[in-house]
Amino acid sequence: MRKIKVNVWTSKLPDGSEDQESLLSALNMLVGLQTQEISKGVGAFQSFIKIREAFEKAEVSGWLELDEPEFLVLHNLIEKDIPSQWGLNKDLSDAFMMFLNAKQE
Repeated sequence: MRKIKVNVWTSKLPDGSEDQESLLSALNMLVGLQTQEISKGVGAFQSFIKIREAFEKAEVSGWLELDEPEFLVLHNLIEKDIPSQWGLNKDLSDAFMMFLNAKQE
């Protein structure tokens, strides 16, 4: 089990308005940007159900708790597909580094 604090920050949109972002929204965006095919089949489907359920709980508790298989799905996605320019955003890079460095409990 990995337990990761869900950081929330405010970002400015191109039109000047502000928006709340978090580790969860960044992970969702990364999944949407997926350039390589994500695993198919019932096993992968069930993993993403567990990830969605963990996200829903994290929105309330502020802590993302993932079992090791689901953590590794997202960890591998970050390692392979995170856009390098996202490192320019301190809040975003801090959130991803916190995720990547999460210790197993």
